[in-house]
Amino acid sequence: SGRFYAWRFISGKKCSEVKRCNDWIGASSMSIDLYGAEWCRDCRRSKALLDSLNVKYNYIDVEADESASEKVIAINGGMRSIPVIVFEDGTHLTEPSDPDLKAKLESLSII
Repeated sequence: SGRFYAWRFISGKKCSEVKRCNDWIGASSMSIDLYGAEWCRDCRRSKALLDSLNVKYNYIDVEADESASEKVIAINGGMRSIPVIVFEDGTHLTEPSDPDLKAKLESLSII
């Protein structure tokens, strides 16, 4: 999938397979990528919600990373709508409301 994951050490065991790591340390460590821009109010709102729920995520600034901007456009069928929040299970949300984002996190047992 073009992603690289750092080796994790959990209980003295090296884990290179993300799914297995998540089984060991719980779904709350699931990888979430949030594509956004600092000027975007919806991006700031989604970041604030994730922060308030203590959900870890990778913030990717589409203004600073051209390849990230291209990925957003590909995900959205040609539109550069942000935020785009991509979950480790391959699903994504574009411009989600807070209730929709929270429901997604609950459905994935992240919160």
